[in-house]
Amino acid sequence: MANSQFQYYIDEHAQNFKRAFESSKSLFKKHPDAMSFHNHEFGTYREELVRQYLRSFIPEFLDLSHGFIITPSDNNSPQCDVVVYDKGNSTLIQAGGLQRFFTVESAAAIGEVKSDLALGAEKNSLKSSLLKLANKVKSLREDVNLNSVVILKGNSHRKQTDFFYNRLLENAAVLKKLIGSLDEEKQENFKDILKEVDEKIKLFSKNTEEIKIELELEQDVEVKLERAIKDFNTMYKSYVAMRYNPQSYHFDHLATFLVCNKLNFGDTDEKNEKNKNSLIENIKNWYGTTEQYNWNNMVLSIEDGIILYRSKKGEFCPYPVWWGENTEMVFVPANEGNDHIKLFFYFMYQISSNATILCPEINEYITIPDMKYI
Repeated sequence: MANSQFQYYIDEHAQNFKRAFESSKSLFKKHPDAMSFHNHEFGTYREELVRQYLRSFIPEFLDLSHGFIITPSDNNSPQCDVVVYDKGNSTLIQAGGLQRFFTVESAAAIGEVKSDLALGAEKNSLKSSLLKLANKVKSLREDVNLNSVVILKGNSHRKQTDFFYNRLLENAAVLKKLIGSLDEEKQENFKDILKEVDEKIKLFSKNTEEIKIELELEQDVEVKLERAIKDFNTMYKSYVAMRYNPQSYHFDHLATFLVCNKLNFGDTDEKNEKNKNSLIENIKNWYGTTEQYNWNNMVLSIEDGIILYRSKKGEFCPYPVWWGENTEMVFVPANEGNDHIKLFFYFMYQISSNATILCPEINEYITIPDMKYI
């Protein structure tokens, strides 16, 4: 059952956001009859408007700003209108108080704010905006060194990672103990398995201490060994699935979203209807060879509706990949109740509160000079 007070608040919030976004255009006309605007101030105002309204749906440990995303591989994003980042663990670099740079590890979500967008190949179009976000911003999370990842915050499922890791080490120790109890001739048969176990453990090893396991080895050693091999492989798969992996684990993605006033579907009713019906197929074609996990999370058009995803269970979600499986991109048209805006706010909370926040490895961002000492 929903809470009536909170429902009233989000209804009012969505209505006010729509009204403020749409009416902002009139504030920047040079005079009532002119069609020209102070474009920079107009754009900046709408960007601040989005940040202001999102503040109510972003956890307090996160903050909102604007600027550039940087990575330890010396890659930088274009200017980002909305940066949702961990203010407690972020290394914020400011150039002259104007330009702001945020490490990719501490960013939770990135947004772009536009006015009216054409669909085609124009420079300022839905296509160009989506591809810029996907290929030049969202993909930056792949620059993080997997071997030096330190997770600071994340979804509750993340708490299971250490459990799986410890169980993996225990399973490996059991396996080695059982094989070691066999005679030398039989041990030879398991040489490749031991090598594989050592290689897998080395991939993720956090410590070098050998776990000591006490086992009763008097009977059924080979039966226990068969079970131990199965247990190790199962736990290995579980641990791999829970590790930091922006390619398959949706909370590890750098979420990206686009907010615009409207999409220009066409100048006639026929074109408008045709382009709306083919919108999703066109977007998928625009992404081309871009991996689905790098597709953008949401597109909110104030006037038209919202583009997001649907899981295999038929539930709306803001993730192009959900628990390792591709989801279905869908378009939800706007209605009088502004439900598309409410969905956007709801999912922005889900994205930001569950986002995996990493500890920036500053030594990977700078070169330590080789200095003489005395």
